[in-house]
Amino acid sequence: MGDLLHELASHSVQFIAVLRGKTLVGVITRSDVIRTLLSINQ
Repeated sequence: MGDLLHELASHSVQFIAVLRGKTLVGVITRSDVIRTLLSINQ
């Protein structure tokens, strides 16, 4: 999770692609990571 947040925070990418094999099944954005981290603290 920390590596994802670091990559997204650097603004070098807008999202991280989630692949199953060669098929795109989703994307993870900075907001997704922050929302997940905040929910852990509650």
